[in-house]
Amino acid sequence: MLTGFGAGSYTVTPTKTTGQNGITSFDAAKVAQHAAGIATLTGNQLLVADVSNNGVVSSFDAGFIGKYIVGTPPFGIAGNWRFSPLGRTYPSVTSSLSGEDYTALLMGEVSG
Repeated sequence: MLTGFGAGSYTVTPTKTTGQNGITSFDAAKVAQHAAGIATLTGNQLLVADVSNNGVVSSFDAGFIGKYIVGTPPFGIAGNWRFSPLGRTYPSVTSSLSGEDYTALLMGEVSG
């Protein structure tokens, strides 16, 4: 909820730097299964599986997620948060605004 910032333009850009401990080897395995054609990832799973950030989900992404789990860089963008929308600009916030939700996705966390 945004409340009473006052006159003037504001841009709100969400960020998050904690809470990445939900990524496990199960996530890497699910991406590997998808790459092998054994299982199918859908929706947001496909978005967060692409930790190589090249637009394709492959075994390379599963490897990056595995490297993230054991803390051995490089591991692409695994562990980073992505938001939709990236931000919003408000010409003025002189009263309460509600319903301004963002979707947060933890890159590499495909198991939900």
